[in-house]
Formats: sequence, C-alpha cells, structure tokens
Amino acid sequence: MAYRDQVERLNRGGIDVVGKERFTYLYSPARERALTRRNIKAGWSATGLYPFNPNRVLKDIPKPSAEVVVLGIAITSTDTHMPDETKMHIQKLANAAQISFAERVLLKDRNRFLFKINNVAKARRSTRSIVLGKAKVTSFEDLEEAKARRAAKEEVALKKVYRSRKRKGSALEADADSSVDKGETVRVNEALQRR
Repeated sequence: MAYRDQVERLNRGGIDVVGKERFTYLYSPARERALTRRNIKAGWSATGLYPFNPNRVLKDIPKPSAEVVVLGIAITSTDTHMPDETKMHIQKLANAAQISFAERVLLKDRNRFLFKINNVAKARRSTRSIVLGKAKVTSFEDLEEAKARRAAKEEVALKKVYRSRKRKGSALEADADSSVDKGETVRVNEALQRR
C-alpha cells in the first residue's frame, strides 16, 4: 500500500511510467513506511504463525456444505424426514465411494506405468545382436557377458605370467632382470590382444 501511494503521488505529478531509475526512488520511502516493527508483528499474527494459532486461518476457510449426493439424490442436514443414523450411514457410504474412486485412479495410473515399462523390457529382450560390417550392435546383457569373459581372460594371462616368474631361479633373474621384465610385458600384451 505504501508503494502504491508513492506511485499515485508520482502519477499525480504527470509521470505515468515507473522505470528503473524511479523505482528505487519510490521504493525506499515506501519500505521505510511499511516495514515497521508493528506491521511485521501484525503480519505474523494474522497468519497464525506467531504466536501459533491455527484457528486464525481456519476461521476464514468456508465450511463445506452439509449436502451429500448419493446416487443422484441430494441429502442435506436439514432433511427432517430422514433419521440421523441413516444420514450418517449415507455419509459413510459416500466417503467410502470417494476413497474407492481415488484408489482406482491411482491403481489405473500405476498399471499404465508398469505396462509401459514391461513393453520397453520386452522390446529389449526380443532384439538380437546385429552385425553391421565389422561393428556389432549388442544388448546390455551381451556387454555384461563380454566384460566377464574379458576379466576371466586377463586373470588367466596374469596367472601364467606369475607362474613363469616363479620357475625362474633367483640368480638368473638377478642377471637378466631387465630382459625378463620386457619378456613378461610382451607376453601379457600378446595375451590381452588375442582375446
């Protein structure tokens, strides 16, 4: 309200557009006028946040009508020809129906989601690897199998190198240390390239 008052004062002076240069000129006095200790406390109090008072907000919310529609028949709390117990049972039935409808909608949405996921998975499972020239298009499962085979081959190659290293005598290794290391490296590289 304080800012609006500042804009109206400027408008009365003949200026219709508030640009960047005038905004700060108008905002500063409006802020000083509006953001007072009293206004801030009143704002928190009006929302019921401090001091905490939920009734402050709830009193402004309109109450639902006491009319229940069941099977196209409107029943109000003012119907005198119907016992209160019957009204209560009808209200319970209406609440149960609403809950049932909501659950049905949620389940239907969940079924659509699962159906979509299932169709995607079926499509993945049904596709076979395709060879295009030298390139091969594979599925995720094929990639996992290839990784496992590669790891097994690398392990076997490293065991062979380790065994051949054990057989050499320590004196022979000391004399030809550099040539053995080069030979082992060549054998490991050859084993890895053969896979």
